Amino acid sequence: MSGRQSKVFSVDLSGVDRLAEFMDRYGSEAAAVITAQLSEEGLDAIGPAITRLLPASGRRWAGKRAAASAAGYERVFQATPALCAVTVRTTPAYHYLYFPDDGGNTQRHRGNQRFMLHGAEAAAPQLIEGICSRLISKFEEG
Repeated sequence: MSGRQSKVFSVDLSGVDRLAEFMDRYGSEAAAVITAQLSEEGLDAIGPAITRLLPASGRRWAGKRAAASAAGYERVFQATPALCAVTVRTTPAYHYLYFPDDGGNTQRHRGNQRFMLHGAEAAAPQLIEGICSRLISKFEEG
């Protein structure tokens, strides 16, 4: 066995059964509602959850941009919607976050913190609840 330890991540999927039921019953109509909900509220749910987990270096000098943890998620992240999904990534000025999130260790910095993944996991229940509420209101009306 190598010196690397594997890490296990989990997401509470209790609301996913409700989503699957809607998908089975309403198919593409449900997919359109899910896509719209994630497009409208995905970044607003995931961005703050990730921002709470961001490391701060404490470095300061003239002309330095605000640290990602203090800049506000709207300036740090951008969302790209897709069918039943949303991809959250950093804006170009904050691409350096790759190194503490997924990059290797250096002498002074600790990599592999996975704050993007953990933030998305933390936002999942809120997103699922919002999607289910929107699906219920749409399909109870019609």
